[in-house]
This record gives sequence, C-alpha cells and structure tokens, in this order.
Amino acid sequence: MGLIVLGPLIQCVGGPRDRRLEIVPHACIHVGNDGVIESIEAGHHTHTDSEVSVLPTDSMTHYNSPDPQQQHTVVTVQWPQFIVPGFVDLHLHAPQLPQAGTQMHVPLETWLRETTIPREARFGNVEWAQKVWQKLVRKTLSNGTSTAVYFASKHAQSALLLAEECLQRGQRAFVGKVCMDNKDMCLCQATAQKDSSVSLSEPCVCTESTQESVEETRHFIQEMASLHNTQTNNNDPLVQAVITPRFVPSCSPELLTKLGQLTQEYKIHVQSHAWESDWQVLYGEETRNARDLDIFLSHNLVSPKGTVLAHAVHANDSEITRLAETGVGVAHCPLSNAFFANGIMPARLMLDAGVAVGLGTDIGGAWSASILDSCRQAITSSRILRDGVGKLRGGKPCEHAAEINHIDAFWMATVGGALALGRKGGIQVGAKFDALVIDVENESNIDYFHELDTPEDLFQKFVALGDDRNIRQVFVDGKCVLAK
Repeated sequence: MGLIVLGPLIQCVGGPRDRRLEIVPHACIHVGNDGVIESIEAGHHTHTDSEVSVLPTDSMTHYNSPDPQQQHTVVTVQWPQFIVPGFVDLHLHAPQLPQAGTQMHVPLETWLRETTIPREARFGNVEWAQKVWQKLVRKTLSNGTSTAVYFASKHAQSALLLAEECLQRGQRAFVGKVCMDNKDMCLCQATAQKDSSVSLSEPCVCTESTQESVEETRHFIQEMASLHNTQTNNNDPLVQAVITPRFVPSCSPELLTKLGQLTQEYKIHVQSHAWESDWQVLYGEETRNARDLDIFLSHNLVSPKGTVLAHAVHANDSEITRLAETGVGVAHCPLSNAFFANGIMPARLMLDAGVAVGLGTDIGGAWSASILDSCRQAITSSRILRDGVGKLRGGKPCEHAAEINHIDAFWMATVGGALALGRKGGIQVGAKFDALVIDVENESNIDYFHELDTPEDLFQKFVALGDDRNIRQVFVDGKCVLAK
C-alpha cells in the first residue's frame, strides 16, 4: 500500500557547499509501495522573501494518483505540526549505552583501555547484548533517528542480534562487528604490565586474534546476507553490514589488509575512527609512519559503497581536500570531541571543501542519544572555533570562516549523513521516505506564539530547544515505525 502525506514540509537541501532551508507550507508527498518518494507537489501558498503564509490544510491542491487502482494510506499533518527528514546518526557505539554519562573525566587512551573495551567484552553474553540493544534502538528511534550507523562489539552473534533488533523495530541501520587484534589496547595487557604476577600468556577476553577477527567478520557478513533475504527490498535492505576496524591503534597492518580484501570482495560500507585525538594521530605517525587516510587507502579500506570516518578533528588542509576527492564521509561528533579529541573539528571548512559531513552522537563518548543535541553542540563548537578561547590569555580566533548555523547543523543531521553513506538525503523524489512529524505544541521546551512565530522561527526553535517529546511519528521506508 502506498502512502500520501499532506502538510507543511521543512528541510535543509543542497550539497555540502550550498546548504539552504526549504519550506513548503502545503506539500503533498506521494510514496510508493517500496518506500520511495515518487512525487512531491506544493499546494496553494504565498511566499515572499520575508514571509511564509500558512493556509489551512484544506487548501491543498487535489492530488491525482499515477495509478487510480492503487490504494493509499493518507496522513494529514496540520500546522503547527510539520514534517522534517529523519535523522541520520552516523556514529554511535551500541555497547557503550550502559556507560553513557560516566568516566568522561579521563583521557581517551585510559577510557578505552580501562573502561570501554573491557566492558564491551561482556557482549559475548547474548542475553546481556539483547537487553542493551532493545533499550538502545527504542531510545534512538524515539529521538528521531531513522538511520543509525552502529559499532557493535567484537562478537559476530551479538552484532547480528543488533541488526535483527533494528529490522524488527523498522530502523534503517548499518551494523558493524568491531575488529581489533592489538592486545595493547585492553586492560588485560595493561594490568599485566603493572602487575608481574599476572601472566602475559593468559587469554585476552577484550580483543581477538587476527584470524578470528577476519573469520568472524566474514561470518557476520554472510549471516547479514541471509538476513537480507527476509527483507522486502534486497537491493536496498533496511539493515546492512559494514566493515568496522575500530581504529588504527587497535588493528595490526595484517588485519587492516585482510579487512580491505573483504571490503572489495563484498563491496560493502566501511566505518572507523580517524584523526580523533593527539594520541591517536601520533600513534599512526610513530608506528606506521603514516596518517589515517593514507593508512586506510593503502589497505583498500575506502569503499565505493561509502566510507565513514568519525571525528576527523585533526585532519589537515590537504587531507580535507582528499576526503572530498575520494568521497569519504565524516561523522562529526562535537559532544564527545569536547571530552576526548583535544580540539574542534572544522565543520564549516570541510563543508565548503565539499566533504559529506554528517553528525554522530558517539554514545558513550557522549551522553546523549539525540541528534538534536549534536546539532546544538556543533553550532556551539563552531562559535568557539570562530572566536578563539581566552583572547586576553593569548587565544586566537580561527583564520577561516568557521561558524555554522542551525541550517548547516540540520543539513548535516539529515542530508549530510545520508550522502556520507552514498544515499539520497532529505525528502526528495527518488529517496526513501524517512521522516518525522514534529509537534511544537506538545508539552516540551518549545514555546509557540502563533501571533509571531513564522515557520522558520519554529524550525529554528525546534533545532535549538526540541527533544523527543516533539517527535510525534517516525517514518522509515514509507512505514510509520513509531507513534506517540
């Protein structure tokens, strides 16, 4: 059954270099049986540079279906409710939900070795994994995340359970079995180095051998392919596998080479971390005599399907240019960067260079599962980068245009994230209908004054003040998967 959605549409459109706000007070969106948007028509409205006049929904022009025999579900959205694209969370660690909001006062290396990686070892217990996955997918959907790019744990079976949970709840998801064979990156090795009574030959439960990592990744990809066969559209399945080397410090060159071979063999997406912190960048330079993008390229870990590198805080100008040239997307995680990255990612510089930049919540390097919080932090971080910190103490403003606004941030949260995955972003013909119905009158942080607030005002208020209470419905693949 097809879908027709009638109502105000607000979204950010364009490419990385020409982001802009689009307001259609009376849109008629026709969605086919396969969830693909077939047409978008505008109703009667007046529009000037300074004003958008919203007319009652019954002023919508009559819609003629291309196929009179086809039945449709009709959804009518009335102002001050409006339709926006679903959010794309380009980077989050599913096993880290239980630790979100804790242990954020320590350096990244310590945080990984002593808390994060040892806790992820628990996800070999499928009952524990299932409990966390259920809570996480429910939470992200409630916050409007129609597409999520997940790091699971090193356990193929648990990663498969996460994919199945996403499929059951209707969330579009890219799920990766995490790969890491460097035992120096775990608490077992760190403890052994501090305590001579601990044998270095004891099995490490946190990481895996190179062979195990490769075999488990292949097994996961094959199992995901079987899962694809249960989905409606095998050409564009709702859940997909993604090759996931955790990051350069956790993976041997041999493992990266073999994962690159799997990437080219199966032609699937890749995700990892890059240029995240001073420590991580120096590790690559000192142990591999190279920086992240060169390392990934040399191991064939840039996929034509789409490659997403999280953070990219310390990418230099030439690397930013090469990101655009190679089509590698960046997951901007501004909240976790404030704690672990030793810097601010130059989002505006990357966008202006043509890089497909999306947003990530990066649970549990950050505490919030809301992409709206990532929007706000991205805007705030860009102001700090623009102005510098502590001018009276020698801080200097950025030498290039650094500021991003609510339009830029929302573009990254929707279109940018989709482009990084090699997909059409936003609500446009040919894209999947992944969308949210927003209600600003619902009890929340937003105060609506109908005498004053224009559609652009309300959109800006939603970005600045909105939360899960304002998200009334979530559509993925043309289906309502959550209603409140």
